[in-house]
Amino acid sequence: MNVYTRTSIAAGIILAAMASSLSANAQDPFQSLKKYDPQDRKSLIAIRKMIQEAGLDRMKQATLESGLIAVLDDANGNLAGKQEAAKFLWIIGSGKSVPALSRMLGKPETNDIARYALEHNPDPSAASALRSALKASSGTELVGIVNSIGDRADVGSVDSLKSYTGNSDSVVSDAAITALGKIGTPSAIKILSNIKPPTLVTENAILRAFDKATATATPALSEKDFMMLVGPNNPYAIRAGALAGLASIKSPRTSSTALNIAKTASEPTLQRTAGRIAVSSASPADDQRALAAWPSMPSSVQIAMLNAWADKKDVSAASVAMTALKSDEADVRVAGIRSSIKLCDASVVPSLIDIASGGDQANVARENLAMMSGPKVESMLIESAMTGKRESRNAAINILANRTTQASTNALITIGGSNDPAVSPTALKALGRTAGIDREGKLVEILTAAKDDGIRDSAQTAVVAIIQRSGDTNRGADVLISQFAKANDAGKSSLLAALAELGGSHALSLFSESLVSGDSTVKSAAASALSDTWQDGSALPLLLDLAKNGKSKAERVQPLRGYFRIVGAEDRVGDDQRLTRVKNGLAIAERPEEKNQALSILRRIRSSGSIAVAGSLVSDPDVENEAASAVLDLATERRRGNTTIPAVKGDAANAALDRVIRTTKDKAIKDKAEEIRHP
Repeated sequence: MNVYTRTSIAAGIILAAMASSLSANAQDPFQSLKKYDPQDRKSLIAIRKMIQEAGLDRMKQATLESGLIAVLDDANGNLAGKQEAAKFLWIIGSGKSVPALSRMLGKPETNDIARYALEHNPDPSAASALRSALKASSGTELVGIVNSIGDRADVGSVDSLKSYTGNSDSVVSDAAITALGKIGTPSAIKILSNIKPPTLVTENAILRAFDKATATATPALSEKDFMMLVGPNNPYAIRAGALAGLASIKSPRTSSTALNIAKTASEPTLQRTAGRIAVSSASPADDQRALAAWPSMPSSVQIAMLNAWADKKDVSAASVAMTALKSDEADVRVAGIRSSIKLCDASVVPSLIDIASGGDQANVARENLAMMSGPKVESMLIESAMTGKRESRNAAINILANRTTQASTNALITIGGSNDPAVSPTALKALGRTAGIDREGKLVEILTAAKDDGIRDSAQTAVVAIIQRSGDTNRGADVLISQFAKANDAGKSSLLAALAELGGSHALSLFSESLVSGDSTVKSAAASALSDTWQDGSALPLLLDLAKNGKSKAERVQPLRGYFRIVGAEDRVGDDQRLTRVKNGLAIAERPEEKNQALSILRRIRSSGSIAVAGSLVSDPDVENEAASAVLDLATERRRGNTTIPAVKGDAANAALDRVIRTTKDKAIKDKAEEIRHP
């Protein structure tokens, strides 16, 4: 008995033992896989479990591999089983399974699954099998094999792939070029560099090859190789890759070579790459040459160099960044702004504030100054916010608002309380965005003491924003209420306006008191704030009372308009309650404007009660057409988005339509009413 026979017998014994360990009554999963039915995955589950249990034990893996090879070689086995066996060989395949997989490469139905298995197989014979299959393949099968060779990064296939880079089928040639890029050896790069004319696929492959060639501790290319490839006779992608290669091996020639290319190259992308590398890889001496060369560079290169200096935080380039701020090129100015906050000290702050005061780069300057760190930066921003021209002060104020430090907030409070109409509103609006609840009291003081309407309104907006952010409306309202008695008339009006925005039971109590105040100014301010601003239904009884009992028509109209505004906005109130509120308002409505407000609400209450109320207004000469239109709307099916709103039908609808038919002088409305009236 020879060695092979003894090994085969041993493998059979181990395989049988492993299979029997799954279940005493289970069939051999490898035998089942030969006739695999995708509806019954028991054999797959069993084999997967056996592979997991084998772990890294090579003898057990070899035994399982033998079982899978038997599935591949079985002439009577089905295709589904062979495909699943090949998938398992992705995991545990060795040189032993290569012959069986190679035979599958020649069959269209098994080509893909076989080459995937060979692609993942670490044995050198798998690469040889793929190379051998190149000559016998064509079309999509050939492209697949080329792709697998590339994914294996098979160094031995470089010469074989070369002949396919000029294939008449562009899909094949592109696949071969891409595969050479994945292999990335000097010989592969040489082949790629000689392809004329270079296409985008070629350039991408070259860049990928350079990345691979320089990724290891011992690069595949030398300085001499890179210097040959960086010359002007090579395509731009090769030159860019070679420059990066010089940088990766820390060649002392990198910066000078890159500066020369940045000056002389005609390809903008190569110029920018060269400018960045010239700075990124520079020694102090090289940096001085780069600084001296910067003014003469194209603007795109200037930007690349500025960005590279900023990434290095190389303060020796501070003067260049300052120069860039005054460039005629907008993009260079932007790069100057962004780099200056990393390269310059606080002395650049005034220049950046000037830019932030107005113009196309104002927002960029503000955003970058808000992020700038370093000694004296914030103190200079605060100084600029306190003194100087109005535009510069307001720019500095908005920058401080985005820094949100204790010092910046204190400065904004001081400016907000200075009663300077030129800058106080800007500071107060900024505080509304950034200040915490601990600043509310100070802002209320500013509000009540303000002598300028713009300052007062800004303080009011800020106070409301801070309280709303806190989430405790009643607590915030109490701070406002505590200052009410001490405020002057204008201050009281602002406090009431703020409280109307906030809402809540505590604020409503103050309104109840103010509406019966002997002070006519306070009473009027309370009525206006409640009518124009209050949001929820808690104020409706007060508004309805004002609308009923106002001494003049003007005193009655404003609260009624506010009443209907709130009724119309409260969508979560039930239709019956809303209809009752509409009726209560209509009972005291004196003008067509308020009646039309009511009709617009009735259109959204799709009920017999609503159409009856609309119908009753058809005989009102002030709103007869609007009322008739509302009746027709309610009596007609409508679409709202993807929802169908049914028509209001029944006796109330017919009665309203009859009134429209009898009353309206508009023939079109009458005809429509007759058309939709239900028998």
